[in-house]
Amino acid sequence: TIADEYVRLYDIEKPVVVLNCPVLRSKEIVKQDLFRAQFAIPASARIFLYQGYLYPGRGIDVMLEAFNRLNLANGALVFMGEGGLADTIRRHARHGKSVFLHPFVSGDVLLNYTSSADCGLCFIEDISLSDRYCLPNKLFEYIAAGLPVISSGLPDLTRFITTHKVAAAAPSNDVEGFIHAFKNLPDLDSPELQQNISRTRASFNWGTQEKILFNLYDSL
Repeated sequence: TIADEYVRLYDIEKPVVVLNCPVLRSKEIVKQDLFRAQFAIPASARIFLYQGYLYPGRGIDVMLEAFNRLNLANGALVFMGEGGLADTIRRHARHGKSVFLHPFVSGDVLLNYTSSADCGLCFIEDISLSDRYCLPNKLFEYIAAGLPVISSGLPDLTRFITTHKVAAAAPSNDVEGFIHAFKNLPDLDSPELQQNISRTRASFNWGTQEKILFNLYDSL
């Protein structure tokens, strides 16, 4: 959509789009359990992960309030990142119990941590055109690590989630929308969901995207 917007605004030929997808370090999805080990999260609890900067506009407050209302008996919310809202997370009543904060990790081990969750959260808010039309790095990192995704209701995110059937997109970019998406999650252990994620993972990674870039270079 961003490429289409450039065409509309500047009357140019449509740019070649290269998505910022991670390198797959293994052909198959390899799951780890680093968060449970570090935070003593029970094996029965589902881990919902947000990774990235902890800034306004990233849905941090929405996620915290949604999990308050959901009041899950067997759920943990992990934030892996750094930024101005880290103290908001630390002050949360459930911090250290079912809400946890982990610092950034280096890119070479990132997907090991990502794969230690059960579901990824990508709740970007609609505060600019850049946000509205985004397909964030974290979306592809979650998929690369084998995670289904709950996303906000932004158009490109919704289109990606629903087209590839990799979990649930919210009908609105607020707490009620998040809760609706959460309650409409497919069974996270469903073989069909896992097949959808594996298929999407094979299509959206740096191995596929670099070919687009090489083709562009060859055409110059």
